[in-house]
Amino acid sequence: MLESVFLEKALLSFLVGGLAVAFALLIGERFGGRITGIVLGLPVVSAIGLFFIGFTQSSGAAVQAVTVMPLTLAMGLVFLMLFIFFFEKFGVSLSVLFGTLLFFAVTGFAVALNLTDIFVNCIIYLVILLAVLFLVKNFNEIKLKKNTSKKQFLIRSVFAGTIVFAAVIIAKLTDPYWGGIIAAFPASYFSTLFISTRDNGIEFTQAIIKGAPLATFGSLLYYLVVYLTYSDFGIYYGTLLGYGVALVYIVIAEKARPMFFS
Repeated sequence: MLESVFLEKALLSFLVGGLAVAFALLIGERFGGRITGIVLGLPVVSAIGLFFIGFTQSSGAAVQAVTVMPLTLAMGLVFLMLFIFFFEKFGVSLSVLFGTLLFFAVTGFAVALNLTDIFVNCIIYLVILLAVLFLVKNFNEIKLKKNTSKKQFLIRSVFAGTIVFAAVIIAKLTDPYWGGIIAAFPASYFSTLFISTRDNGIEFTQAIIKGAPLATFGSLLYYLVVYLTYSDFGIYYGTLLGYGVALVYIVIAEKARPMFFS
């Protein structure tokens, strides 16, 4: 049974998570597809999910949940590439569905095999990252054709908030590993790919995807900081330190970007 205090915290996670993702994407879209991709690559939903797992349970539960997240980060990149691969044959809805099914199939299988060593999962992520960087190298960069509507903002808020809320509840009812998987589900990818392709075309979506892979390394750094600091420094300082490291990396990566996409 879920106590009322826990439910209040879980509902707060829905509100904070949904608004954070929607505003992050709104800011990103003001500056074009590549910047949107960078925002998508940052740990927004997963960071909030981890924070609220720690907030509603303990820092130890959040540390346990984060061990699987580098693997889910890799599957998020695969999700993006599958969307592009399937789009021409199956359209937006089925492409998103196929990517989602693969995400949960692979990550669920990983948990079943007890692939919860964060450093092994980091290596898997890095291999997939290099492959995806090669695949997106020639994607074009274009500007947004229209601004996000209030309806789109609301849809993203509700969807992302639901993902964070589900992560918190599932981590409480089952175990933190599954909470980590749900928190790391590419909710921002899901809603953005669907809305962006429908409203702005596949070319703009490719521009978004091009910006995401390098940014996801910032998410990896965030997960490692959480893993190393939550138990000793708590969820507040650990979260701030993790995001600080991720943002410093993004600044450095943007300056070094011509090395990857010359």
